[in-house]
Amino acid sequence: MKKFAAIAAIVLTAAQPVFAGNNTGTLEGENTRAMKSFNASYKGASAIWNEEKNYTEVLFFWNGHMMDSFYDVDGNLIGTFHTVAASTLPAKVREHIASWYKGYEIKEVTVMQKDGEDDMTYVKVVSPKHIRVLEVKADGDINEFEALR
Repeated sequence: MKKFAAIAAIVLTAAQPVFAGNNTGTLEGENTRAMKSFNASYKGASAIWNEEKNYTEVLFFWNGHMMDSFYDVDGNLIGTFHTVAASTLPAKVREHIASWYKGYEIKEVTVMQKDGEDDMTYVKVVSPKHIRVLEVKADGDINEFEALR
């Protein structure tokens, strides 16, 4: 779970690209397995690649959505993230957030997808004094994932 916390934090920050283009080149490092996996999943997508010590990030557009995928050092998909409108949250989830976090406003909703697992949704709620990231599971269960301030 700590890995996902780090990834969620990364999603909220900008990364420096090391390779941009149509995925026909190579990464500066050795994670060509991530490139092969990405190309198999997103044929023809242009991407910006950022290779770090412990992961490779790929920023790209797919079906009109900006997506952000992360691969581990072995080229295995950690997860793919994209933002969605708050209105896509189930009404019951929005109602619970409104009642539990009075004075907060939903600022961002990010969905994490991983092969073979239920989607995980992260909701950033903001008040004048606090920022919280909530984790919403596929069954509607809501947990406070992180308090940013």
